[in-house]
Amino acid sequence: MRLAEIRISIALSFLFAAGCAPGGQPGTPAPSGPDRAAATITARDVAARESFLASDALRGRDMPSDGLEAAASYVASEFQRLGLEPAGDNGSYIQRYPYQRSHLNNDVVVDVKGVAEHPTFGRDYFFVVGPTPLASGPAYWAGTAAQSANAPADAMKGAVVLFDVPGAELNREWMQGLQATMRSGVEAGAAAIGLVLDSAMDPTMVRRLSRYTASQQAPVPVFGILTGPARSLLAGAGADLDALRAAGAPAPIPNAVLEVGGTRTTETFQEPNVVGILKGSDPALAGTYVVYSAHMDHLGVGRPDASGDSIYNGADDDASGVTAVLEVAEAFASLPTPTPRSMMFVVVSGEEKGLLGSRYFADHPPVPDSVIVADINMDMIGRNAPDSVVAIGQEYSSL
Repeated sequence: MRLAEIRISIALSFLFAAGCAPGGQPGTPAPSGPDRAAATITARDVAARESFLASDALRGRDMPSDGLEAAASYVASEFQRLGLEPAGDNGSYIQRYPYQRSHLNNDVVVDVKGVAEHPTFGRDYFFVVGPTPLASGPAYWAGTAAQSANAPADAMKGAVVLFDVPGAELNREWMQGLQATMRSGVEAGAAAIGLVLDSAMDPTMVRRLSRYTASQQAPVPVFGILTGPARSLLAGAGADLDALRAAGAPAPIPNAVLEVGGTRTTETFQEPNVVGILKGSDPALAGTYVVYSAHMDHLGVGRPDASGDSIYNGADDDASGVTAVLEVAEAFASLPTPTPRSMMFVVVSGEEKGLLGSRYFADHPPVPDSVIVADINMDMIGRNAPDSVVAIGQEYSSL
C-alpha cells in the first residue's frame, strides 16, 4: 500500500469536510493542520494493520466466519481508541444485518430407476431444487434446446424432459436460450428438466454452477449434466445419447424412468458493519457528513494452490482499504480542531456476496441520507499503477 494514495484521500476528505458543496460552492474555509494529520500515517502503522487483517489467523474473512467477526471487533476497538462516536446498533459500533446462506443437503439425486449408474453431484451435474423433494417420470428427449418448441407439450407433461444444450460458454445468449427452453418445459407440465451440456463444457464450470445454484429454486427440479455422465446414465437404461443427438427429433426414451430431487437448508446469520462518527466543529455544517468506507470481507478458504496454501488472504481486496479507513480516521481524530463537517467511517461486510453490507447501510444509515454529502470508498490500494488513482462511480455522482 502506498502512503501517497492514502494522503491523496485525506486531501479529498478535507475538501468535502471543510464545507465545499458537491457542486463546488465554497463554504467555511478549510481547517489548518492537514499536513500534521497526514503525518500520523506511517509505514509501520499501515503494515501492522494490514498484516493483521490479511493474516492467516483471520482465514480470508469470508462471510459468515469467525475471521470476519475478528476483523469487525478490531475495527470497532480502533474506532473506540480513536475517540469516534459509536453509530451502530444500541450504542455500539456494530451494525448488524441479516444474511441467508443456503446449501443443498446430501439427498440430491439424479438416477435412472433400477440402474446402478449414479452420477455425482458437483462433479458430474449441478442441481436446482424444485417445490417438491423428489420428482419422478419417464424420460423424454426434447431435442436441441434452441428447437425445443418442436416437442409436443402433451408428450412432456409428467415426464423428466431432457434438452440438448449446445454451447460451452456461459454468456448472455446461452443463458437467455436456456431460460426460454426451460420455460417451455415448465409450461408443458414437465415433472423435472434435465440439461445435457455441450461435450466441450469445462467440468470446472459444473463445480462453479453447483455452488451458485445451491441458493436457487425453480418451478420444477432442474439439473445440468455433463455429456460423459449423461451418456453413461442413459446407457444403463439401454438408450444411446449420441443416437438421440444425431436424430435431432423429440422422442420418448423407452424403459427409462428418471428420479430427480433434493432439498436445501437455509440458515440466517446476523453479519457486521462497523460505523463510527467524528463530529464536526462548525454549527452550520456539523449536521452534514462525509463518509469514508471500505469492505472488510474477502473469499475465505478455497482449494490449495501448488504450494498447499488454501487461504485467500485478501491483503489488497480489501484489507488495504480498511487500513486506509483506520489511518484516515486516526489522522482526522488527531486534529486540534475537528473539520467543519462531521466525518463518518464505515467498514462493511458482504461485498463479495453482492454488496450486501453496503446496501444495508445505504438503506439504514445512522443519519438521514440527505445530510450525507460524499462517500469516498477505498478498494484495493496498490493493485494497479503506482502513480495513479482510479475513480470509479463518476457516472453516479455529481461531485
